[in-house]
Amino acid sequence: MSIEASYRLPELAALTELAVLERRRGEDEAAARRATQALRLCREIGHASCEERLAPFLQA
Repeated sequence: MSIEASYRLPELAALTELAVLERRRGEDEAAARRATQALRLCREIGHASCEERLAPFLQA
C-alpha cells in the first residue's frame, strides 16, 4: 500500500464503522450503501482484505 493510500485509511475506517452502526440499528439498506462505498475505496487504495470483511454488509 502506498503512502498516499495510507492517508485514506481513516476514511475507510469511518465508512466501515458507519456500516456497522447502521446494521446494528437495523438499517440494512443504509449499511449496504455504506459498505459499497467502503469497498470502492478499498479497491482504489489496494487494500486486499476488504471484500471478505465487507461481504456481510453487502447482502441487504
